[in-house]
Formats: sequence, structure tokens, C-alpha cells
Amino acid sequence: MNDLRFALSQLLKNPGFAAVAALTLALGIGANTAIFSMIDAVLLKNLPVKDPEQLVALAASFDAAAQHKSSAMLGQGRPHPNESAQPALAAIMRSAA
Repeated sequence: MNDLRFALSQLLKNPGFAAVAALTLALGIGANTAIFSMIDAVLLKNLPVKDPEQLVALAASFDAAAQHKSSAMLGQGRPHPNESAQPALAAIMRSAA
């Protein structure tokens, strides 16, 4: 109990230090909460869809010779097993561009 009284008296003697300490704590707690909320929403929670493992990501790129390349990834980051889908994906991406 004596330690708490001593700490409080020291903070009252130095209000500038007390304000800086409180502001530092508030910024640290706020930043920690914001970062955790972002990581929780992006990495930890499942997507709000019925079957997230059935989602497919489409990507298109061009190499130095302007050759079009496309790829498909399943929801878990695995390559699409149906290689014959590549021409269809390229056609979809060309029409979307």
C-alpha cells in the first residue's frame, strides 16, 4: 500500500511525466488493439461464405514477350487440378480486361 501512495505522490509532483506516461500507455494499447483486430479479421477468421474451401482465385500476368499467363488457385492455396481450365481462364481474363 505504501508503494502505491509513493507512486501516486511522485506522479502528482511531476504532472508532465504522468501525462506522457498515460499517453504512451494509451497509444500502445490502442495500436496493439488495432493490429490484433486487423490480423484477426484477415488471417484468423474464416471467410463469411458457405464453403470457403471451394473458392477459386484467378490471376493473370504477362512476361517480357507479352505472353499471357493465367493461373487458378483453390481456396486452400493449392493449384487447380484441372489443367484444361487454363485456356478458359485465359479467355475469361481477356474478356474482363
